Parts: sequence; C-alpha cells; structure tokens
Amino acid sequence: YIFYKNDFEIIFVDKNQELINKINEEKQYKIIDINTKKEVIINNVKAISLEDAKLTNYLKQAKYITTALGSGNLKFLVPYFEKHFQNYSKTQFVLCFENGYRISSEFAKLFSNIKANIKFVDLVVDRIIPNKKTNNIDVFVDEYFEVIADKNIQKGSKKLYLIDYCNNLDAYTFRKLL
Repeated sequence: YIFYKNDFEIIFVDKNQELINKINEEKQYKIIDINTKKEVIINNVKAISLEDAKLTNYLKQAKYITTALGSGNLKFLVPYFEKHFQNYSKTQFVLCFENGYRISSEFAKLFSNIKANIKFVDLVVDRIIPNKKTNNIDVFVDEYFEVIADKNIQKGSKKLYLIDYCNNLDAYTFRKLL
C-alpha cells in the first residue's frame, strides 16, 4: 500500500508458482478493511519467482527492497541477495516489514561484505493483518496502521508518504511492545 501510494512499481517475489500466476493474471489485488469492508484496489502489480533469472535485473533497478514474510524466514533470502548486495553500486534501501526489534539490522547481519550503499532501514510496523485463509490474493487488514522508520538511515533521500520518520526508533518500539 505504501509503495503504491508513492507511485512505485510493485513486483512481488515468491516461491509459490500458483500465487505468482494468480498475481500476474489479475495484475491487481484488494486491501479490505476487516471492520468497514472498505476496499482499496492496488493495481499494476506483477510477480516473479525467487528462482527467476530476471530477479537480478529487478534488484538492480529497485531503489527499495522490502520483505514481509516473517522474520524467521529472512535467512532463506540470503543466497538470492548476497551477490547483489556485494556488487551493487547505487544507494538502495532494504526495509523489513516484520514484527520484531530492529529486524532490518538483524537481516543485514546475515550477509558478509555488504557495501555501504546498501542501507538497512529499521521500522516499527503496527498493522493487524489477521490470518484469514482465502482462495484469492486479496488482503484483509485493520484500518489503523502506523509505520515508523529510523530517520538517520535515509538522510538525504526522499521520505516516503505514509511512513513517519524519527530519531529515536527505540521509543516507538517500546511503546508498541508495552
């Protein structure tokens, strides 16, 4: 939603070929509020396989790489991203939209020899996405959400609409946890 609202091209990367096919067939999905049933259509999306040879080219073109697969699963991305993170020369931001404390920083520790231009931005994410099984690609969410990013990592870069930036991310993290 955030990247859609900021006019970025959205490319999902997954291992589930059935899901990839569905996204590419529909080219859109809905975000549905679980309380009000209000729908927002996110269009012009596509998906590729984690094993697709084009992944390298997409990574080179991306200013932002985001994750939302559960912090325990991030380690499985390392073989796919390691070479890219060692060789890429432009500034690129990695944002892990995961529950937990400084997950982007923890993800960075899984890589060896990352170049300084790859910036791992820690976030506090507060949005309830219930585990609701459906046969489609729509996402059910709670209307309220908040995403706070560490302001110090993205100095000199355009701020993203719908993300709040702060100097003391720990204060927001502890507020969420308490």
